[in-house]
Amino acid sequence: GHIFRPILNRLSRTQVISAEEVNRKAISWLETHKERFFIWLHYMDVHHPYLPESRYLRQISGQLISYQQMKNLYKKMLKNPQTLSQGEVETIINLYDADIRYTDEILGGLLDKLQSCLANTLVIVSADHGDEFGEHGKFGHQSVYDGILRVPLIITVPGMNCNKSVMQQVSLIDLAPTIAEFVGIRGAGTFRGSSLLPMIEGEERAVTGTISTFMPPKTNILVESERRNIAYRIPDWKYIRTESLNNGLVVAEEVYDLRSDPGETRNLHGDDIEEVRRFELEAKGKVSHFKRLKVEENTENEKRKIRARLSKLGKP
Repeated sequence: GHIFRPILNRLSRTQVISAEEVNRKAISWLETHKERFFIWLHYMDVHHPYLPESRYLRQISGQLISYQQMKNLYKKMLKNPQTLSQGEVETIINLYDADIRYTDEILGGLLDKLQSCLANTLVIVSADHGDEFGEHGKFGHQSVYDGILRVPLIITVPGMNCNKSVMQQVSLIDLAPTIAEFVGIRGAGTFRGSSLLPMIEGEERAVTGTISTFMPPKTNILVESERRNIAYRIPDWKYIRTESLNNGLVVAEEVYDLRSDPGETRNLHGDDIEEVRRFELEAKGKVSHFKRLKVEENTENEKRKIRARLSKLGKP
């Protein structure tokens, strides 16, 4: 197979390849690779700064604001989010929705161009993250709340009846094994996820939890206040641990009953309720297991790097 991967920069629209340009390059590349291909396209337009064309904003809200006003809102959102008025927040959400409307149209155009080969092509549409708009005091994607973690996932599988919704919880780590099974790759045992094809065919999957993490961008200086978040989620419950990057100590813990509190507004951590205690015990065990796996994985990666360096020196 072949891979086309546009290199993108997140700083501003002028430095990011637009969805239209991604499509143009992809369609051009596909002209010579239609027989067999793997292609991953990452559209960055639904990402702050939200700078949609005015016609898409009008479709969403009827608003008309200038490019400079959009940039000013973005700067305010980053530097002084607490000063945003409710009207300004609503405008930011409209800008976000307008970018979604634009990307949806452009994606539709790509699928139209691919119509002749869709009958035997696995198509997956998803996202790397969502965004929050002040729900937990932050804007953007700097947490592990569901506004960030829950993303669209649409899959069309040739030969399968995909006209249905699968309500079971899955993870993006399941996509690689799904693709591998579809193209007949066997023995891909290093994947942590599992193929979704049996689930699409109607099989029930045992309930498994999902681990998600958020780390602040790496810098050369570790600030004492820097923290990371680790979440463990099952369909009905969510556990979030905040740890100091400086010393690894637990700074805060949160537990949410997603059945009655999908917005994650009522922290049940420490409540003397058997169901809460039982879930929290399970979650802490899963998080500890995940951290051990990461340590082992990092250790093995370092060993591989050392072996690679030694081999270059001509040593066994």
